[in-house]
Amino acid sequence: MADSIRPLQIVEDRVVLAAVAECRNLRVLHHLIEFVIDTGSKDSFLSEKDVVKLQVPVMGKPVKGQVDFGGSRFNQVELPEFTLHILDEAKKAIAVKTKLMAVKTTKTSEDKIQRALALPSILGMDFLKEQGFKLVVVAKEGLARLER
Repeated sequence: MADSIRPLQIVEDRVVLAAVAECRNLRVLHHLIEFVIDTGSKDSFLSEKDVVKLQVPVMGKPVKGQVDFGGSRFNQVELPEFTLHILDEAKKAIAVKTKLMAVKTTKTSEDKIQRALALPSILGMDFLKEQGFKLVVVAKEGLARLER
């Protein structure tokens, strides 16, 4: 039988994974982050809101490119590897290591900055592929899980 991960919820038609994140290189120790699992995104991102909340230093870091996200353009800043702690169906913690890019808005107006801060962190197809996860969603029943 495959390992199942069920800390997933369907919230406003989005699949949301709650994880405790840590990255010792950035002094991020055990912070709860809610990620939207987005199969339309090839990459995984730490949102601007979570970058601010976790005090991840992105100023002065090299920009690796840009991405359009939520109707705005963001600079991508490469981050060290994160460990995400998620619960399996037996409520046992599983640690998975993953790469995330920080996103930083290119906008300067207060309205656009506030919109950028409202966007979620994303786990994209890279996360599912690297971890060997299969995403199972039964939307009609409001069920979602990850399987290995």
